[in-house]
Amino acid sequence: MSEDMAQFLGVFLQEASEQMELLERDILRLEQEASPELLQGIFRAAHTLKGSSRAMGLTSMGELTHAMEDLFDELRNSRLTVSTPLIDALFAGLDALKLMMEQVASTASTDLDTTALVTRLRAIPAGQASPAPAASGKKKAPPKEKKQHSAEWKVALSPEQQNAMRDAQATGCSIYGLKISVAADSAMKGVRALMALQALEKTASLLAVSPDEDALENEQFEHCFEAVVATHQSDAALKQAIESLSELTLTQCQPWEDTDSADRSALHITLSETGYVAYREAVANNLRVFGIKIEVARDCVMKSVRALMTLQALENAGSILAVFPDEDALENEQFDLQFEVIVASQNEQILQQTMQKLNEIRMVTIVPWLEERDAQHPSSGQMVQTETKSAETVQAPQTTAATQAGAAARKNVAQPQTVRVDVTRLDNLLNLIGELVIDRTRIAQLCTQISLVAGNLPAMEHLTEAAAHVGRISDQLQDEIMKARMLPIDSVFNRFPRMIRDLAQKMNKEINFVMEGGDTELDRSVIEVVGDPLIHMLRNSVDHGVEMPEERDKAGKPRIGSVWLRARHQENHIVIEVQDDGKGIDPDKLRENAVKKGIMTKEAAARLTDKEAINLIFASGFSTAKEVTDVSGRGVGMDIVRSNLQKLGATVEIESKVGEGSLFTVRLPLTLAIIRGLLVTVNAVVFALPLNSVVETLLISRESIRKVKRQPTIVLREHTLPLVNMHDLFPMHHKAEEMQAVVYTDRQPQEEIYVVVVGTGDRQIGLVVDALVGEQEVVIKTLGKFIGDIRGLSGCTIMGDGQMALIADIEGIMTMASERKGLAYAA
Repeated sequence: MSEDMAQFLGVFLQEASEQMELLERDILRLEQEASPELLQGIFRAAHTLKGSSRAMGLTSMGELTHAMEDLFDELRNSRLTVSTPLIDALFAGLDALKLMMEQVASTASTDLDTTALVTRLRAIPAGQASPAPAASGKKKAPPKEKKQHSAEWKVALSPEQQNAMRDAQATGCSIYGLKISVAADSAMKGVRALMALQALEKTASLLAVSPDEDALENEQFEHCFEAVVATHQSDAALKQAIESLSELTLTQCQPWEDTDSADRSALHITLSETGYVAYREAVANNLRVFGIKIEVARDCVMKSVRALMTLQALENAGSILAVFPDEDALENEQFDLQFEVIVASQNEQILQQTMQKLNEIRMVTIVPWLEERDAQHPSSGQMVQTETKSAETVQAPQTTAATQAGAAARKNVAQPQTVRVDVTRLDNLLNLIGELVIDRTRIAQLCTQISLVAGNLPAMEHLTEAAAHVGRISDQLQDEIMKARMLPIDSVFNRFPRMIRDLAQKMNKEINFVMEGGDTELDRSVIEVVGDPLIHMLRNSVDHGVEMPEERDKAGKPRIGSVWLRARHQENHIVIEVQDDGKGIDPDKLRENAVKKGIMTKEAAARLTDKEAINLIFASGFSTAKEVTDVSGRGVGMDIVRSNLQKLGATVEIESKVGEGSLFTVRLPLTLAIIRGLLVTVNAVVFALPLNSVVETLLISRESIRKVKRQPTIVLREHTLPLVNMHDLFPMHHKAEEMQAVVYTDRQPQEEIYVVVVGTGDRQIGLVVDALVGEQEVVIKTLGKFIGDIRGLSGCTIMGDGQMALIADIEGIMTMASERKGLAYAA
């Protein structure tokens, strides 16, 4: 790849990735619906990908995409029908494109041989009977020559302005083209130009002006500008309106013909039927369509590359509807120096600026494109609209539809603007706001301490007010940064339809996969990790859950099994559900397998409740599969699911009914960076308990504690709540004299004890702590590679006074407590 192309590699990879994601999603939809709109979108994605890869010099990638694009074109024109072999071949091509993308990302080139795959794709149309192919329409004979203007005009009418012109003509208006000159020594030529337009609008309707009004106002023109007007007055009245103003001269005034048709006579390009459909869509979306003649420099060494680069640039600035000669001819340099393009874009200036940035390329002609079929056969909606406008025009010529259309065409409509930012910058911003949150807390504490010493001084009041303002601003800043990091979970969900389809085909099962809530937003750090656990759960639903079609028939179920993937907000969590309508999980079989694999004794298995037995699937090495396959059976999938989710501070619950199906519910935190926590002290050390896992706090008497099987418990609202002393879970190492004081203080009899009730899902325990400090936002910091992972802790944070606090992992603490039943309460 040349240095000239290498500078565009990052942009190419980003855009190609988006196009491939769109292709994968829509190819899947083809099996359910092959609508014209869907096929048009797929074709455009493949067309864009083909053009950009060729422009980057990736010939094999362009050839493969071209073969796929041809199949989409056959489908669009009903010369090919959707079938499973066709979809399989398209997915094989897409997989090869992804592999080539990975090579390009790492080495800026690809050596993958796609000859066999291209041959396979090219052979598909021959395997289906099809009607005789229709003419493409790309190389029709040039239209008959039409009369051209005697003078060259820069001003041109858009399709909307062309319609407005015809409306005005229907009411008897005359159309004039004007060239107006501002005196060379004028000190304020922009003001003079706008005065001329205001004078014209008193006697005529302004259809178009070149340059536009913004350019005139900013004096972005020499001394001459052009206009097209519709009026019931004579040309003499127009001349008088202009020349009555000082420093202005009407240098030319002549009847205006349809310059669009005149200038288009120099173009040989026409629209095919599919191109015409795209043209209609563009006009319906308020885009303007232009015909462009482009010339490559005579001394250009690689004119085909320059031509393809031009197409790619125009595709980024709009949407290409037709090319003449076609792209194959351009790539093989089967053209002289000129080629033509029809492109839809927001305005002419965007296209002109795009062309100016290209080397060895010159734009010979650009004219608004009004498709002749629309002019000859307007729709009924256009007819009604024309009649209404004409009626208004009779009453008030100076406020005709032409005036309204011209004003609308000149108005700049504000468009939402986006910018791509490297995720590293977002991570750095989040780290900085984390430090700001710590300092904000510290400033608040210092203000409190100073006020206790200094009293109510005026300066102290101002300091407190400034600290409060900093707190509000930092809150807003934190909120905006967190929103900037949020991504729709669709970016994860979109991987799964293809996976479910492939699994169903491999296992000869029929699956209806339904996704809901893809627009639910989640922090980027969570989205990056949640994909793998969901893959395991979905694969298990397809493999273990949904039965074979014959089994479902015998059970009185539909042959097609259903798998649902849902996401939704719930308080401070994101809830993701994976559900199937399969055979469900049999707790008796799980008990039997647990005994057979030596995980527990027969007596211990018999004591398990059904819910506890179902949770055995999370045990390492446990599997209900009768044989090991490449999908499941090794007993590591669900164990990895739970461990990975626990690292996120998430929980997973299972509900299942034999014969009806299973439901996996995952609760995820919104972010892994900043959380609200309840601060408590244990052995003079501060712990932060994530507030989303805290159920309530209690102050209980020692007499209310009872032991059940050596486990300290209390009765809370007619339910038994086990107690766990955090002293025993996290023994602290102090100096000898400190240790003695702590032990003495902690072990002396206390009448009342603080208990924090925490829970995940339907499990709850009471954590015995020394004291409650309060709620606070805490910034999660890792413990570092030298300390590593510690059970029961998910990280640490810096307090406002500069001291460190440990962040508790509630799921880990509950696991530790269950493994150490019979922990002695602080007796």
